[in-house]
Amino acid sequence: MFGFRVFYALLSLGCLAFALAAGLRPGTVAARVKLPGNVDFLSAQSALADRLWGLAVVAGILALVFGLRASGLVREGNRFKFRLFAIALTGCYLALGAPLHDWIIDDAAITFAYSDNLVEGYGLVLQPGHAPEEAYSNTLWMLILALAAAAGASIPIAAKVLCAAAGVGVALLVADLVRKSLGVRDTFESYLMLGAFALGAPFVVWSVSGLEHALQTLLFVAIVAGVANLKAHRWTTSVCLAALVLMRPETPLVCAGVFAAYLAYERGRGLKGLIAHVWPIAVLPFAVFAALIAFRLAYFGDPLPNPYYSKASGSTALSLFNVFGGGWDYFLDWAAQSGAVVAAPMLALAAWRTMPFHVAVTLGIAAAQLAFVLYAGGDWMGMWRFMSPEVPLLAILAAHASGTAPYPAHGAQGRAMALTVAAVLALMSTMLLVNFWIAPTTPFDKVAKIGSQFAATGRALGVEKPSLAHHDAGGTSYRSEIRLIDLYGLGDRKIAKHLHDAEFIVRYLFVEEKPTFIFGARYNPNFAAGTTKFPDRPEFARDYVPIDFPGAGYMSAELHHVRRDAVREVPGIRIERDDAGAIQRVVVDVDVVGPRPGGQSGGRAAAK
Repeated sequence: MFGFRVFYALLSLGCLAFALAAGLRPGTVAARVKLPGNVDFLSAQSALADRLWGLAVVAGILALVFGLRASGLVREGNRFKFRLFAIALTGCYLALGAPLHDWIIDDAAITFAYSDNLVEGYGLVLQPGHAPEEAYSNTLWMLILALAAAAGASIPIAAKVLCAAAGVGVALLVADLVRKSLGVRDTFESYLMLGAFALGAPFVVWSVSGLEHALQTLLFVAIVAGVANLKAHRWTTSVCLAALVLMRPETPLVCAGVFAAYLAYERGRGLKGLIAHVWPIAVLPFAVFAALIAFRLAYFGDPLPNPYYSKASGSTALSLFNVFGGGWDYFLDWAAQSGAVVAAPMLALAAWRTMPFHVAVTLGIAAAQLAFVLYAGGDWMGMWRFMSPEVPLLAILAAHASGTAPYPAHGAQGRAMALTVAAVLALMSTMLLVNFWIAPTTPFDKVAKIGSQFAATGRALGVEKPSLAHHDAGGTSYRSEIRLIDLYGLGDRKIAKHLHDAEFIVRYLFVEEKPTFIFGARYNPNFAAGTTKFPDRPEFARDYVPIDFPGAGYMSAELHHVRRDAVREVPGIRIERDDAGAIQRVVVDVDVVGPRPGGQSGGRAAAK
């Protein structure tokens, strides 16, 4: 025991030293970090230095925790240990998420646009004047943000605050469920391991993204907590599942997983007993689902949202068994890079051993979420977005496995194993977070600047209602001054339903819509340019010419074109021609032709 106390004293001093170094000299510490090879070194180093204070706070919290352990104040069997775990878990979650306070994923702004337009009286549309189409698939989150806007709050700020609050709720509930699952085996080392598991990088990142994933995860964990703590858990489960129906498209799978756990638990009651005890779980989710489909048919004229057609319409049940690609690649990549693979034997043990009811429900939800990941084939966004609600659930399963392990948890073997797993998980998660802090996925503010710059360029060219074909629909839609044609299909049902139909896309773009600007990825297989190869068609070369914005790095893309018939020479816009006088390139001086003060929040003129 004395050796363990010395060990924790040294750990405390090491964490304190790092906290002081990262807090006082972040630039020096950042310069010693091996940075990803695909980013600019100086900008990446600066970005990391600006965000290292998050790790400094975590290191300070751990220094205090290890110091208390070394002092003997944290002993086996006392309640203070659990309270310390709950507080430290919550504090570390906030510290790791806070460096992303200025990042919102662009897709979140699609929901922002619908919430804003609903409050402003335009209805459920992506942009004022746009046809009613469901570009979001998170109805409840959209309505919550609309309520915040109606109360006078800024939607982006409300989204970040609500995300963080839901994340804190997840941390507190997971801490309690971990304690219940560990039982008498709640060693200090087990708490360290499970804390590192629960704060996996996907959960931390996507719970503060501005999207609905933090609330989705909170509802998952609330179902488990209700089963573990309440006698009337059937109705709490039903309410949470009904909310999830309005929250995420994979909820029918989650309902099936929860139903399976309940049926297995109640199987000794006979058919009538099963029906009597399980029907309350199904009634609310089914009623809400039926009402949602009826509303979609009445309002949007379609039972499914656009994201289904653009993302999942080609998915089949065979995806669940395609172990050589798709969702399995996505899942296994997460398991390897997050370090979760080291806990695989423990999770397998949890699945095979007798488990209490709340753990069985956890397993049902986790299995359903994994089935969705495999069915959907993963996600193009960084940091395994679809795995984010899975991480806290796996921490609960790992706690059950630790609580029923065949080796003595209080012995040297059990402590050493827990510490090893905790160290691997913490190290791998930290590396992932650092890389994401340097280059976060598609920030909303960057896409908003793109939309604003094209709006300003359109105005300078004298185009009455400029339009932009682009695959990012958030910043180019939320309070935008330019009409969007979404090349991903989220905001355009026609593109969503014909994403792989080259003839339709060519006719739609070059005959019907004729966007003023086309911008974005040329070869990405998720977007219309990559799926149909329309930039290689003669119609594209006939109608469009490259447009460049020197000095504005955010305006760099594989596709950066403007319609030939919209081009004219005005102050700030220069035309380059070949010897025959044909237009070869348009060059925009962003210092002359720039967004109005206030940028993308300045108005809605283009859509009226």
